[in-house]
Amino acid sequence: MSKNFNIYTINPSQPFLKTLAQGLLEKYEYKPFFSDVRILLPTRRAGRILRDQFLEISKGKPLILPQISSLGDVDVDELSLTTLTNTQTDILPAISPLKRQLLMSELVSKVGVLSLDESHSFALAGSLATLIDQIHTEDKTFDDLTKVFPENLSDQWKVSLQFLSIIKDAWPKKLKELGLIDPADRRRQLMKALISHWQKNPIETPVIAAGSTGSIPITADLLRTISKLPQGEVILPGVDLGLDSEGWKAVEEGHPQATLKILLERMDVPRARVQLWSHAKMKTSESRERLWREVMRPAETISQWQTSLENMDKNTFQNVHLLNCETQEQEAHSIALLLRETLTEKDKTAALVTPDRALAERVKTYIHRWNINIDDTAGEPLTQTITGRFIRAVLQAAKEEFSPVSLLTLLKHPYSRFGLEEGEVGRLAQKLDRKPLRGPWTNGRFKELLTELQEKEETNDLYIFLSSIQKTLKPLTQKLKDSSASLYKITQTHIEACEEVASNAKQSGQDVLWAGDEGEVASRFFQDLLACFSETSKESTFFSDTTKQGYTTIFDSYMFSISVRPKYGTHPRLSILGQLEARLIHADRVILSGLNEDVWPALPKQDPWMSRGMRKEMGLPLPERNITLSAHDFVQGACAKEVFLTRAEKVANVPSVPARWLQRLNAICQSIEYDPKTSTKKYLVWSQKMNHADESEKITLEAPYPIPPVEKRPKKFSVSSLELLMRDPYSLYAKKILRLRPLDPLEEAQGPKEKGKYFHDILHKFTEEWPDKLPDDAQGELIRIGKDMFGESLDDPSLWVSWWPRFENMAGWFVTHEQEWRNKGYQFKKAEVEGTTQLGSYMLTARADRIDKDESGQYAVIDYKTSSTKYLAKQVRAGFYPQLPVEALILQDGSGQGFNELPNSETNYVGYWHTTGSKDGGEEMALFDKKAPFVKDIVEEAKGGIENVLNAYEDASRGYPNNPFPGKEPPYPDYEHLSRILEWGTSGDDSEAA
Repeated sequence: MSKNFNIYTINPSQPFLKTLAQGLLEKYEYKPFFSDVRILLPTRRAGRILRDQFLEISKGKPLILPQISSLGDVDVDELSLTTLTNTQTDILPAISPLKRQLLMSELVSKVGVLSLDESHSFALAGSLATLIDQIHTEDKTFDDLTKVFPENLSDQWKVSLQFLSIIKDAWPKKLKELGLIDPADRRRQLMKALISHWQKNPIETPVIAAGSTGSIPITADLLRTISKLPQGEVILPGVDLGLDSEGWKAVEEGHPQATLKILLERMDVPRARVQLWSHAKMKTSESRERLWREVMRPAETISQWQTSLENMDKNTFQNVHLLNCETQEQEAHSIALLLRETLTEKDKTAALVTPDRALAERVKTYIHRWNINIDDTAGEPLTQTITGRFIRAVLQAAKEEFSPVSLLTLLKHPYSRFGLEEGEVGRLAQKLDRKPLRGPWTNGRFKELLTELQEKEETNDLYIFLSSIQKTLKPLTQKLKDSSASLYKITQTHIEACEEVASNAKQSGQDVLWAGDEGEVASRFFQDLLACFSETSKESTFFSDTTKQGYTTIFDSYMFSISVRPKYGTHPRLSILGQLEARLIHADRVILSGLNEDVWPALPKQDPWMSRGMRKEMGLPLPERNITLSAHDFVQGACAKEVFLTRAEKVANVPSVPARWLQRLNAICQSIEYDPKTSTKKYLVWSQKMNHADESEKITLEAPYPIPPVEKRPKKFSVSSLELLMRDPYSLYAKKILRLRPLDPLEEAQGPKEKGKYFHDILHKFTEEWPDKLPDDAQGELIRIGKDMFGESLDDPSLWVSWWPRFENMAGWFVTHEQEWRNKGYQFKKAEVEGTTQLGSYMLTARADRIDKDESGQYAVIDYKTSSTKYLAKQVRAGFYPQLPVEALILQDGSGQGFNELPNSETNYVGYWHTTGSKDGGEEMALFDKKAPFVKDIVEEAKGGIENVLNAYEDASRGYPNNPFPGKEPPYPDYEHLSRILEWGTSGDDSEAA
């Protein structure tokens, strides 16, 4: 081979970095000038592991390590100008990504085709920044942008072109003013300078570029230059030298060798000139490599399977295992078992490789059951750490001005101390969570709550505590509301608030927050924000008139991009790797997971700015490039000593499609009658046993049937309690005997319940103002009352839009019906009135919506309903809706109780008036039918039924069954969780107990 082309490859079945380290040590034999060797690797992590490999192979022997740097695909900042000996350049510094997105947001906001707020402008600026980096990375120019758009553009592309004009014209001008360049542009210029320097002044010491596939054009040029240096060598990962020439010729995007093929063509190096890296005597698995060569064979040459598979038998699949799991949960559990099993063998290592971050997080959670902290190269987003959650909770509480959810989220965080002793904040938070913060929450409610707590002596401690919180966060709240506050000042105030909230009796907030791995990262995060906001405020006025939403958008977006990687404390033999890192890092057992068609490989994403044709014409890579890289990384991992391939057959209960590579693997397995799933069945069984009880061990739960002492049973029943006794006695037991009350939801949104109350109150006021005769413009008066009452208390515009049209529709129906009703001789008497009656040893109470009286002196009992539920007479007679019969019973009460100020008399009408506001506006439903034409009969029948049910509970052996009449249970049961109905089911076997 000509010494001008020193191109090598390490087979995928060999551990790349270990093979590289062993070969270099063998080649240079620990000579003193080993320190002159310069090694360029794709990532910094690969560099750290290569250093460890040198030390491991030398067995602790003193060694001056070579110079190891990162390049290309991930980070080339270490390729600084100090590398360019005796070379003068004028490459400008790079703008920080956050500063770039901030300044570009201003340019985006000036595009007049769309109305964008700060958060949308910021998001679009981030998308444009990604396109800018792609253009620089592919060594293209912005001038090419206008050439790819056709002359007759649709409206959609005209809008896109206006935004793209930002990166073509406005953004370069802005960078020139600042004396900065884009990060990807600086990286490209640095590498070009290095290439030019080495071409003019070839370096005499060894330079080795290893592990890069050269997918970036400038990286490919650098590899070409290195290969021509006097002692330059390029070591590629997994060039398939065994693929026949016909197959190699057919390789295209989507094949694992496509990127390497393009690289070799760019370097003008035929594949035949690529040599195996033979300096290291590492064993290779030719059968494993042959297997994946055939699995990945180009479709045009698939006919060669007839001969190539003849020499393939079951031994080819040794240590290749396929694990088909039913669900993602089972897949994560099985992977955790595989990782844990690895530790039973001395010094054995294992690595999980997956692009599915959700799966990786699940595995980390499941394996923690063995107290194992696994090393995850992706780290943990700062937003998900304890410190990150605390910082966000402080901001959210100030931003939402102490809304219940945001306040309790902050108070329940372990860092929230407010200068108090340990446990004190938790105690006070629990008291607040019990009642004061529950229920509907409107603007100004926090101030009202403070007043209420101050007036009661037993809640004075809560008043002092909430006042302290308000005082602590007040500066941040004010800054977020102040349109003149700068982002720099808001950030400063945010930091001060966090430190003050985290301070306690023994430690300052600084000591609590900024210590440890998380604290150091969080501290740098705020330092970056302050530095960026300080610089940006001098160069842009766009974010000077900021809002709380603008700051929150920037804060969350930047924090989400930052990860925390523990420096120590993780297991030395287990790791979770990304695809790029897995290309070079070795493990004895490799688990390739998430092998479904939309995960690995991921489906190509649509470019929001340019079509496929436009990208192709401009020379930008098509989405299929990612499939090529994913395929190469898959093969590199699948050639490991022991490999497990896992997937979930269902994702979110939807059948998934196996990765195309697994489909081909299954085809090959079927041809040789081999099932790679046989060896993995035990892991599925173990997973099942770990997380699901065996059928023989399951405990059969029975429906609850509490039997409290008779003297503990209630003697007083409201209509709602009586209805609960009829429908679900267990719920009445929990409510009346156990005295359990459901907590109101936090920040309860106004819904049907509140809507019904508004309608009831308005109709009540209307009928009280005109009890005898309706005014001439009755509908107008009703609308006026409605507007007044809605305007006083309804502060949600969305509810106005939803409820007011219904009310107007209902008002027309109600006035017409009311006039007809009064023409029948009925006169309004009382509304929202309380009444009681004695029934044996029991007292019944009710609150009537409305009671009218006709000319004969008999009453009409009316109940307004704003829901669409139909209340049938037979259901009322069966006892499931006892309200109206009980009210009629109270009206004819002979004990002298009844309804206040209403003389006892019989009732000749009971009915529901549906005031829903839908369709015709309303509907009258009088409870009469052919079998019981008189209300008196219904009342007497209801009275007898109620007496029978109540007297039955005098029996000491009778209990309170749960849901005795399936289908008749309350629509919104409050005690389902207490009865554990989902565990024992609703068979209705104990219906006879009712």
